[in-house]
Formats: sequence, structure tokens, C-alpha cells
Amino acid sequence: NWRTLAITSKGKTKTHRAFRSDKGHASELEAFVMACQNGGPSPIALESIEATTRATFAIETAWRSRASIEL
Repeated sequence: NWRTLAITSKGKTKTHRAFRSDKGHASELEAFVMACQNGGPSPIALESIEATTRATFAIETAWRSRASIEL
């Protein structure tokens, strides 16, 4: 859930905790809805969506075949 962060420096580890984790889901959804309502551009570029999808498929292929995949 990404609520803790451990930073190690010079052999000492400090742990930082967040009471609330904001992963940006609500803001992303709000930006998408606003773009749909106002006829604006997508808040995420199509190229980014495509790259993420290709990477996801490559990961699944590598996992199933137990081989490395280059993008």
C-alpha cells in the first residue's frame, strides 16, 4: 500500500510512515470526467497508454515463457 518508506544511509535505516496514501486515483478520475464533460483532450496521452499496455503484455509473455523480453 506504499504507506512506509525505508531509507538506508551509512548503515542506518530510517522509516517514514504516511497516515494516508494518495496514489492519485481520485484526481485522475476527476481529470478524465472533466475532459469528457468539456470535450477536452485525454489527461493521459495515447502514447503513454499504448506504452503501458505493451509493457504489461510483455511482462505477461515473459512470465509465462520464463524468458526475458525487450521492448
